[in-house]
Amino acid sequence: MGHAKQEMEKAWAERYSPLDEDKYVCAHCFLDDGLKEYVSKNISKVGCDYCSDYESSERSSCNINEVLSFISSRILDYYEDPVHSMSCETAEGGYLGLTFDTRELLSDILEIDNVDLQDDIYGAFEDGLWCEKNRYPESDQDFENWEEFCKHVKHSYRFFYLRVPNSILII
Repeated sequence: MGHAKQEMEKAWAERYSPLDEDKYVCAHCFLDDGLKEYVSKNISKVGCDYCSDYESSERSSCNINEVLSFISSRILDYYEDPVHSMSCETAEGGYLGLTFDTRELLSDILEIDNVDLQDDIYGAFEDGLWCEKNRYPESDQDFENWEEFCKHVKHSYRFFYLRVPNSILII
């Protein structure tokens, strides 16, 4: 498989499209400490294409596509397409749970003052819906605790569930 095809498949899985232009961004363009740190550690050129002040030509910067990949990987740690984890009810108007569109999600988690940079980042990500990942218990013990709690509430302490032993409550 060719390198270009591998990059396209990676971008598709990460839900963004790389920018065609070779643009570079410096750490000063971001307000988020994590993005500042990432750009500072992945310097590949001197000069920022987004800053408009006189010092921008002297600032160390990183390729915007590398930054997009980093942002995408962080987002995918916590968010996913709701089709993978949420029930959908067309009569109720869509997914049964809290969803975000791409622009809403990015504006909530990214702190960017530069309008051109913001437009490039928002434009690179595909429009779609997102939801929080891992909304359900992750371990077998959590599932066992939940099943035990349900059994007690349904059959033993139906109306007085405050008497359910603390050992089965998920806190």
